[in-house]
Order: sequence, then C-alpha cells, then structure tokens
Amino acid sequence: MSDPQGERGDTISSRAGSGAILAFVGAKGGVGTTTLALNAASLLARHHRVILTELRPQCGALYHYFRTRPAPRNLADLLAGEPARTRVADVQACLWQYTGLPGLRVLFGPQSIDEPMALSPAHVRVVLDSLAQLADYVVLDLPPACSEANRAAVQRSDLLALVLERDPICLLSARVMLEAFEKWKIMPQVAGAVVVNRVALALPFDLSEVETQLGIPLFGAIPPAPELCLAARQALTPLVVFDADSLAAGGIGQFVLHLRIRSRVVPDEPLRGSLLRG
Repeated sequence: MSDPQGERGDTISSRAGSGAILAFVGAKGGVGTTTLALNAASLLARHHRVILTELRPQCGALYHYFRTRPAPRNLADLLAGEPARTRVADVQACLWQYTGLPGLRVLFGPQSIDEPMALSPAHVRVVLDSLAQLADYVVLDLPPACSEANRAAVQRSDLLALVLERDPICLLSARVMLEAFEKWKIMPQVAGAVVVNRVALALPFDLSEVETQLGIPLFGAIPPAPELCLAARQALTPLVVFDADSLAAGGIGQFVLHLRIRSRVVPDEPLRGSLLRG
C-alpha cells in the first residue's frame, strides 16, 4: 500500500462539465454501506445536485428505503439496452426525484430476481458518464465484490470511500479488496476508509489500525445508532433528515464535510457552516 498522506490525500480536480463521482463500497456485506451512501447523498443534496446510484445487477436494496408508488424505472431499464445506444436522456428518464430534498435524485437498482441482468463494464461506463453530466455529485452504492463491474465503477470514480465495521475480519476483507484494486491499478486519486459502528462492541480494534493496516486515511467514524436507523427506515426518511441533531447524523455530517473538502466541485463555496440545517 502507498503512503496514506501521498497522492490519495490531495483534493481531486473535477473535470470540466462533469460532476464528481464518489464510490462507496463495503469491505463485506451488511456493514451499512447503503445507509451511509443514502445519508451522505442527502446531506450533499442540501447544497448541490446529487444523484444516488445503486450499481447492482439484481436485488437492489435502496428502493426499500423509500417504497415509492408506483415503482419507478430503474437500472434494469438501462441494462436491457445496448450500452452504445444509451443516451444521457435515457439515463435521466430513469431517475426518481426525492421530494423531501429537491437536490436529490435516485437511480435504483433492479428489483426483480426472475431475470438477473448482466451488469457489464460497458454499461457501467456509459451510465456513469451520463450521470456525471447531470449532477454535481454522483454517489455510488457498490456491492462488496471484486467484480468487473465494480472494477469499471471504481476506475471511473474520483473518490473511493471503503466502508467497514470495527472488527478484525472486516478489516482483513478491506485489505484484500484494496489489494485487488491496487493490482488492477484502478485506485482513485482520493481513497479513504470510514468505520460504521452499527452496534457497540466489547473489544473493538483501535481506529488507528485502519490507516496502519490499509495504508489509506480514515475519512470518519460513525457512532452506533441501531434504533434510530430502524426508526428512520420505518419513516421512509434518511436518518440525517429524520433526526438532524443525533450523534449519528453529526458523525455523518463530519464525514460528508470531509468528502466535500476532498472532492468539492464549487471551489469558491464556503465549506464551513451547518450541513445538517442546510
């Protein structure tokens, strides 16, 4: 692993006319990647145009955080066509507008398990290129896999946020995933880890081990709030909107402020102030 304060510690430079792509990937399943991506996107959407995207070939989970009726178009509609024929307008037509935050739109993953869709690298590239033209930030919720689709997504991303729990097995999984990304030579210009404490642990490892073991900086640590997460999901509302004054919302706010500093697309915008209050 390279020096955590080296090339990946610098602010990324946004491409002209293109939004920053922030990839969230879990070191393993069930660490809270989707919840974190949703809430990070919600905070960014208070000041920017944001598209939250679930890049999964089947069984997308993000839809269940909203349960909108009727079910909107999703990634499956784009995977059914040829990548070379997919236009920006086709991708835009599959975006769902969240009325609670005018700045937030969502591209849900496929909902059906009857006909698994093939998520090819070509599909990933054309979808991400289109989304980057439609938003200031594109927040990706990626499955925990070293797949060709994830390879294409991470390679196209400006920033990688590796999500893990505070346990040794998850830390080992994160290291294996990073080694695969290093081998493929696809590490984004900025990469870091975020620890989600889903529950309080009796013997957690020290947070300093994240940077030591992974060789990337620690972007943040989110305090445990299982009951609050459940209540927010039942209310079909992002946690940072449901209870903006909670410790968990504050932790996510600090994490997002860190991301904005590293990947801001409006250089003259003041970065201080209340993210949670808008």
